[in-house]
Amino acid sequence: MPLKLSDRVYGVMELASFYEFKHYQISFLEKLGENIASNLNAAQANERTRRLLEDSNRIAERLRQQEQKMLLNLQVLEDTQKAMQKNQEALSAQSLAIKSTLLTLELNMDRSIGQANDLMLKTVKFREEELLGKSHLELVPHTPADLALYEKLWADLQQGIPCYGEFKRIARDGSEIWLKATYSPIKDKNGRPYKVLKLAFDVTEEKRLRLDFKEQLDSFKRSSAVVEFDLDGKIIDANENFLDLMEYRRDEIIGREHTIIVPDDEKESRAYLALWHKLKQGRYHIGEVRRLTKTGRTVWFQGSFNPILDLNGRPYKIIEFIIDVTDRKIAEASILATKEELQQKEANLTALINNTDDAIYTIGPNYRVTLFNESARRFYESLGENLRVSSNVLELLPKNYEYVWKGYYDRALNGEKFSVEQSIFSEKTNLKFYLSIYFNPILDENEVVAGVSVFSRDISKRKQRELDIAEFTKSKRPAPPALSRPKSKTCKTT
Repeated sequence: MPLKLSDRVYGVMELASFYEFKHYQISFLEKLGENIASNLNAAQANERTRRLLEDSNRIAERLRQQEQKMLLNLQVLEDTQKAMQKNQEALSAQSLAIKSTLLTLELNMDRSIGQANDLMLKTVKFREEELLGKSHLELVPHTPADLALYEKLWADLQQGIPCYGEFKRIARDGSEIWLKATYSPIKDKNGRPYKVLKLAFDVTEEKRLRLDFKEQLDSFKRSSAVVEFDLDGKIIDANENFLDLMEYRRDEIIGREHTIIVPDDEKESRAYLALWHKLKQGRYHIGEVRRLTKTGRTVWFQGSFNPILDLNGRPYKIIEFIIDVTDRKIAEASILATKEELQQKEANLTALINNTDDAIYTIGPNYRVTLFNESARRFYESLGENLRVSSNVLELLPKNYEYVWKGYYDRALNGEKFSVEQSIFSEKTNLKFYLSIYFNPILDENEVVAGVSVFSRDISKRKQRELDIAEFTKSKRPAPPALSRPKSKTCKTT
């Protein structure tokens, strides 16, 4: 007997009897088989429904977990974007300060000029539209020696090697200028340079003064003034160079006291009297002295006072070999002024670093501090530590943070550039900070890690605001509505 429902067979029921089945019995058995088939169909439908519900619940749980992960990723992305924006603002401010202090030039790897700031344009006497896009070679003297140095410079830059030194360049009007410059290759993510940043000082005047001073020294070696004195200080002889220098005729100065060329405020000075005491003892003296010409003009001598001894070894006269260093003295004053100006510019750059709120310091491979700014010193002071050059930075940390921070430094010393957010608590000062820290490997000329630069920013206030907002949101969130359990429906089959 088939167990059949709606033309679908669910099974077979076999019955045996010693008597022939009556018609009503067969009809009853057919209905019984149909009833059994209906129960089997309902059971199979319930099983399929149960499996579909289980699959639906699993899918819903996965979707919920993915949604939570997506929300977390969105929060992290938002925090990262905010930090990047702040870093970009700081970098923009630093870049603006550098461009307003230094001559800057951006070069493409094909040696064309990509960008120049106003100071550079003013120095080379070009307008921006005249210079941009042109070959940098137009600013280089076209002598064989200068062109050879230029090719060597670009050979290093193409390999990503920065170059520093003094470079001779030609302005638009053909005048010669000297720049103390740093050429820094800027590399892409694959480590290949794609442009060059040039930062420079105009040292033309300083260079000119140094060259003038050298020429003066060379001329002084070729000729010098000579004057002779007896032991009483009377002038007994002088050459033409001396006479011309002091503006005297021979008959006006021979036989006169040496004090005739000495300023009044030095004639009775202890130094002048000690000089003659030393010479009368037969000892030579070398030094710079101030003297007066016939017209009262002040001149400076680099004098070599040499006692001449008689046959008994006693001095009987003094010969002074003189180099006129008056121009050099004037040049030195000018060089000192130029040097002070350069030092002021360097001090301004240092002030830019020290005036930032970010703690900046560098360490060597042995974890010892090599450089730090004022913000870094104040930060470690707030931890109860005294930051100094050569301090072991690990020893300045609270003991339970040494292992974690050592791991950060080791990652950077292995060449990894990364940033982290880290909290730190000092038991000495009972202060806690949240920090955003950027670790950057420092590479030497051989691309070997020589140390680590650390940029640390205090984000404690931001973290506290996030915690306050989270706590406020949690306290104001309404309780979810109670879920009612659905009533189950049962089917009764007969």
